[in-house]
Amino acid sequence: MRDTRSKGLAITALVLGGVGLVLALVGFIPVPVAGLLLALMSGVMLLLAVVLSIVALASKKQGGKGLGIAALVSSTVGVVVAFFAVAYGVILLLAVSLSHPVG
Repeated sequence: MRDTRSKGLAITALVLGGVGLVLALVGFIPVPVAGLLLALMSGVMLLLAVVLSIVALASKKQGGKGLGIAALVSSTVGVVVAFFAVAYGVILLLAVSLSHPVG
């Protein structure tokens, strides 16, 4: 029998996880402020994707368990990548600010 439950949350979580992962990877660009902002934006998107995928997996009214699992995996990997992208952006920003002192 075909599952007729809504898969909206799982699909939304998967899209947010994919876009967030791509933004986290783009956050490694060697432009200090832009890379840091992209990494922070991806972190917010990925945390939202983690929450939505957990809700989609836990809810009895939601279908798309496979999509929810894929969203949870991709967003968890993305959170780790975003963490390193933010750390890289902060280090890059500090290195630039220390090499060009103001005044």
